[in-house]
Amino acid sequence: MVCAGRQPLLREAVTLVAGWHGQRHAGLLADIPLQVEKIRGIKLPKLR
Repeated sequence: MVCAGRQPLLREAVTLVAGWHGQRHAGLLADIPLQVEKIRGIKLPKLR
């Protein structure tokens, strides 16, 4: 927990937030390849 340093309350807060968002973060990371494939197929308009 480098971001919290040696401050116990801050370490506790970082742990709480990480635990709260951990599962969502893992799901978002797992979804990246699918989302990249979706945007690869987008045809952009040509600029003049």
